[in-house]
Amino acid sequence: MRLKDKFDNFLYNDKFKLSIDDNIIEVSNYYKIENFSNTNINISSENKIYEIKGNDLCINTLFDDYLLIKGKVKSIDLVKYDYKN
Repeated sequence: MRLKDKFDNFLYNDKFKLSIDDNIIEVSNYYKIENFSNTNINISSENKIYEIKGNDLCINTLFDDYLLIKGKVKSIDLVKYDYKN
């Protein structure tokens, strides 16, 4: 994929995305941070809530539509799904 295509995808993609690499979690196009502590972070998308559990969790980067979370991640669970759609 060319750099321009990656940039366009970043700018115009509005779907929720959660990715993890080592102990860094990137979240794009989230709706709201439901709960935040150093051991638990709940993040909602349009109709789902994800729970991130671990130790020393810290929101390192925070924008309206992007989060970067660092820490010792133990699990990521889907804790609520609204079947309206």
